[in-house]
Amino acid sequence: MHIVFDMQDVLEKANDIKDLACVAPAGVIPPALKIEKTEDVNSIRLYERLSPEAGISIAIAAIEGTEAGDRIIVTGRVGSDAPHGSWGIALLSGGADDYLAQMPAPKSVFALSYILGKNDLKRDILLQTTRWGFTSPNMDILVDNISIIRNEKSLVVPADTRYIVYSLKEDPDIQWVGEQDSQILESSEVIQKSGNSVLKIFRRGTHNALYVGNRFKIWDAVDISLEKMGLLPGNNYQITVSGRVDGNVPKGAQFMLQGMPGHSRQGLNAVDNNKKFTLAHTLTQAQLKEWKFIRVTSDSTAVAVPFYIYSIKIKRLG
Repeated sequence: MHIVFDMQDVLEKANDIKDLACVAPAGVIPPALKIEKTEDVNSIRLYERLSPEAGISIAIAAIEGTEAGDRIIVTGRVGSDAPHGSWGIALLSGGADDYLAQMPAPKSVFALSYILGKNDLKRDILLQTTRWGFTSPNMDILVDNISIIRNEKSLVVPADTRYIVYSLKEDPDIQWVGEQDSQILESSEVIQKSGNSVLKIFRRGTHNALYVGNRFKIWDAVDISLEKMGLLPGNNYQITVSGRVDGNVPKGAQFMLQGMPGHSRQGLNAVDNNKKFTLAHTLTQAQLKEWKFIRVTSDSTAVAVPFYIYSIKIKRLG
């Protein structure tokens, strides 16, 4: 086992929280942070927490040498005034529902761990409390350590780990800019056009989405590169794609996921009365070795129909 990063080494020399380039307060109303040093351990105290979401942001990109497959471990303690009831402490990838690891209502100490995917290397990971119902866990939190370790022998994820490896709305390459309604996407690291299709980025609510147009053949579609995600062997992954057609389609028309090469058809789903579709498939270990990318397309009855993609998520199942 190789230790990539140990926050204790940094805290030993730090005099102020600003000396930690990888840690910052987070939340709509962020907490105050300070370093506390004792004979036993050096910690970061989160105090003046006015909401459960007041936590810290851990900038993975600021930690030199981190690679996909490394495990981040966050340990600490909660204040004695922690409430009873339904709450927890968690690591999140930035979205309200993107839980990476969580621990329900720790009485004192907590430990959270998560294996980093390739996309995690570019974004921040949040530590915060969560609540259900009226429980409001606003107590102080002491973070005793943040470490990143590398197991050279095995990158297999524990079976109970659930986390999102890729999300379209968080893809840094799928970012709408400017004042026009949409802009053309030639290609990105993960999302690529197939055939003669034209891909456009447009704004939908608070995040970006895709439009797939100029369709005349079944291969005029969009490809999702699996090679660019740092998917780890020995694990299964679930892909979910949701969207809507732009126009009328024949009754019974289906959209699907195709494993490429091989044109294996997976997750076929008929377009509903609202012109929406949802496609889902669990990638097996064998498919992970064989497929280079997954194509989102329609069957031949809807071959000329353009469509929107609102969401693409790939989640590791263990």
